[in-house]
Amino acid sequence: MATPIPLNFMWADESVLLEDIQRGISAGMVKWATEFYKNKSVNRRFELDINPLYPLTMKGAAKYVLAKSGGVEPYFGSGRELTPAEQKEYDRLEKIIKAKEKEEEDLQKRRDLIMELVQSIERGRDELYQRLDTVTDAQEKAQINAELVRVRQDKASAMADWKRVGEAISRILPPYAAQNKIAEKKRGPTGDNMLRLQMALRYATDGIGSETRINVIFCKAKPSSTAVGETRQELVNYIQVLPSQFLLWPYQYIVIDLTSAPRKALAHEVVHLPWRGHPPAQVIFKGFKKLPLLGISLPDFEEVDGGDLDGPKSDIMNYSYKDPEAKDTTMRAWDQERLEVYMKLLRKGEADFVTPPLPHNMPT
Repeated sequence: MATPIPLNFMWADESVLLEDIQRGISAGMVKWATEFYKNKSVNRRFELDINPLYPLTMKGAAKYVLAKSGGVEPYFGSGRELTPAEQKEYDRLEKIIKAKEKEEEDLQKRRDLIMELVQSIERGRDELYQRLDTVTDAQEKAQINAELVRVRQDKASAMADWKRVGEAISRILPPYAAQNKIAEKKRGPTGDNMLRLQMALRYATDGIGSETRINVIFCKAKPSSTAVGETRQELVNYIQVLPSQFLLWPYQYIVIDLTSAPRKALAHEVVHLPWRGHPPAQVIFKGFKKLPLLGISLPDFEEVDGGDLDGPKSDIMNYSYKDPEAKDTTMRAWDQERLEVYMKLLRKGEADFVTPPLPHNMPT
């Protein structure tokens, strides 16, 4: 049985939805992904489960539109280089973050050890109670009761330590926000906060959205963008206004540029959902370049984006495979396994705020 991929499609504003309906762009992505999941490589392992229903109409999709007009135009891509001062501050914050994360990790290990001690104390207590039930000698009963008093004191002391360490962990506040603010300068205005605010409002007013479905937003990206889509991860810090209602939508979501994304964009971004990135850029040897004036040849190198080296050229994650046919596109086994694990967690509402357990022998 195919694993469902539950998605809510959304549009940045009414003009984006209208253009989509007229040109059939998202419908083309849905058709491509459906054919892709049926091909030999994937073998019907997945199937799309989309709201709203297709074919689209302005009336039927109205409540999935985030703004009437003036929708967010996010920036996708790496953006400009940081100034030396910005880079210095970014690096300083990175050191602080790593130090605080290490401190948190060490404290968590200590807290786990304390809990192991508490559990050991409880096992000893249970054994004493079992002995107390079988002992008839008054003196031995008194000794056991005295030992139980000591055990209760030991447990109370250990639990107090466990609580203190937990409070110390809660006071560790890595400066993620300050570092992200600098990263925003590098990347350009991503529109993330506004999109999350609009998604939270859409949930509050119309109940659109769920922790068991991924929102996919179609928009028009900034012309200077160097990518056509992004899978944006869940918020580390989030503000809950009411039960299941947030100031900013905290869950993962996908955003796709309607005007330039290829047909495979939707299926490509879905593979990113289980925290699956591209490999880093690599410098590769191109051959030798002749210098006629000097009469010599020198080695020629080129930096290649990691996405262009992500698996075979036919792979869904390979950038160099720009707009292939669905039947000719492949998906590696570990990506399929990873996505299936993620979707099972998503159905239970457990895919956000945690890293899903990956199958054994799987590259990360």
